[in-house]
Amino acid sequence: MAAQVISARHSIILPYRKADALAVIQRIESVEKIEGAAVRVTAHHEKARYGTHDVGGRFAGIPWRSRYWHERDGDGFRGEQMHAPPLGKRISGGFQVEAIGKHACKVSYSEEYLLPRWLVPFRPAIEGYLNWSVIKELRDLRALIAGRTAPSPR
Repeated sequence: MAAQVISARHSIILPYRKADALAVIQRIESVEKIEGAAVRVTAHHEKARYGTHDVGGRFAGIPWRSRYWHERDGDGFRGEQMHAPPLGKRISGGFQVEAIGKHACKVSYSEEYLLPRWLVPFRPAIEGYLNWSVIKELRDLRALIAGRTAPSPR
């Protein structure tokens, strides 16, 4: 049984300008406020558009940490795990923000995991958790953006 890729992508419409959403999404440290398994995030911005960040936390009670590279552009943020842990999973994902008129935006969030062979039998459970997690993180992002700005007037 070979390694397999699983992914989840969901979107949410927000009553905020694209710039307001990007201001939160592109602040790498926001990850610790919306990613349930992340407890600590340290960003290293080597360049204005590119950089790395270290994330540490707990997943199912097990401590973990990893380093990711990230790229920010005019539409969002994308990152990928730099060094997969032994017998672990390669992780990538990101946010894309699309303006919907002047006062609203659509935020799409995706995550992709390369499951090692030993996790493949658990694929249905992991996919279910991944979809639940992406939806929850979008809701948490909405709350974080709402705390920083008032909804745009209609």
